[in-house]
This record gives sequence, structure tokens and C-alpha cells, in this order.
Amino acid sequence: MHILAIASAKGGVGKSTVASHLSGALAFKGAEVLLVDADPQGGSTCAVGAGVPQEHLAFTAQLLSGAQLATQRIGSMPGLRVVGARPDVDSLQLTFPQGHLRAHLERVTPVPDFVILDLAPSLEPLTLACLGDADGTLVVLTPTALTLRTLPTLLQELRHACPHASVEGLLINHLGAVGGTAKLVLRSVHERFGDWVFPVELPEDECIQRAMLEGHLVFWEDETSPSSRAFLRMADELLIRYPGHADPDEPISGVEARE
Repeated sequence: MHILAIASAKGGVGKSTVASHLSGALAFKGAEVLLVDADPQGGSTCAVGAGVPQEHLAFTAQLLSGAQLATQRIGSMPGLRVVGARPDVDSLQLTFPQGHLRAHLERVTPVPDFVILDLAPSLEPLTLACLGDADGTLVVLTPTALTLRTLPTLLQELRHACPHASVEGLLINHLGAVGGTAKLVLRSVHERFGDWVFPVELPEDECIQRAMLEGHLVFWEDETSPSSRAFLRMADELLIRYPGHADPDEPISGVEARE
């Protein structure tokens, strides 16, 4: 089981889009995936069509109860299960000792190959607690001047506040990227952070925006779209890094028709 946290310094960079679609892409490749929505906004819960869970089934409520995590299987996506979130800003103040979340995840049956944690865009106690139990963190960013100024501070704060969290990579999402400025920022990010930059970048793609508005993943909209291909390449990269869960060269298969 590999626990991967999806984090960002601020909202609006496509973090929940990444968490939900990467989970779907890994499941399409044959991996057993558990998507845990630890962001009270519930973006990834909605993105996979899970709907808002009942209060006692929300992620934070289940953690507090101490019971085995109840997961919701997404019928149209074999291999994908979800622990959803409800709108509850106060839950961000929840904290728990290191190992608490991991212990809950290890009791899930069948044991998932990958756990994707969608974290709130902040360093609140809940986010830090989740980061401490993750095997790696993927930081989502957009190529803007603000990103270039704030990214070093974010990484420093992550190391200081949660030394157990390792950075898996910096994922560049071209959401809203504009011309020359974006190119300059990209060049600077690659020069300053080198191998930390994830080898796949997410393109600007209207197809994924339509899919999100309709409440489903982009693979249903057009599995050949630029964003669909990018997420499948992301899944391939993770399956190469952590082999044994699925075939990275396997095409999408076994996907049931969406109602």
C-alpha cells in the first residue's frame, strides 16, 4: 500500500481534480485505489460522482469513531473506492498522532494498492496529520509568478511542520496559464527544483472542465483528450515507481457504461 498525499499552497490550482483523476487512472490501469477526501470542500468526492456522504460516514467522523473505515465503491470504475467529505470547516482543526490514519487504512479490505489523500489547501492540523502518515506528497502548482514566490516557503513550511512528509514531486497544472509569463515560471521551476518536478505536466483542456461540471471524470468525456492522456501517463509513472500493482502499459478496460 502506497499512501500519496495531494497538496497545494492555495485553492484554485486543480488539486481535487488531480486527486480524483489520478485515482481513476490508476484504477483503470488495474490497481485497487482508495480515494480519501480530507478536504472539507469535498471536491474529489463530487468529481467521482460519489455524492455527499452521511455525517457519520464522512472521513473525519470515521476517524474519530475508531471503527473500520467504511468505503464507497464507485460502480462505474472497477477498483476505485472513496471515503468522502462533508462541508465542515471545523474538521480542519482535528489532529491525531502519527500512525493513526495509517492504522485505519491498513484495516481496509481488500488492502488498496494506492491510497490517494486529497488534502485541504492549507497547513491546518488535519492536513499536517495526514501528511505525517503519507509515504509521499505530490504538490500541485500552476505556472504563475505568485507560485514562484511562494513555493520555496511552502516547501520549507512542510519540512518544518511535518518532517516525516517526503515530496514525491511538483506537479505542474497549466490551468489558466498565460503565454510568456508561464514559460518563464516553468523555466525557473525546472532550474530551481530539477528532479523534484514530476515528469508529466497537465495541459489546459476544456474537456476536463466540461466533465467536472457534469460530475464525472474526463475519461467519460473523451478518453483520448490531452488531459485524459496526461493522467494515464501519471498513473504509468507511479506504477513504474511502485511496481507490482498493475501493468503500466495496459489500456483502459473493464469500464462500465456511465448511466
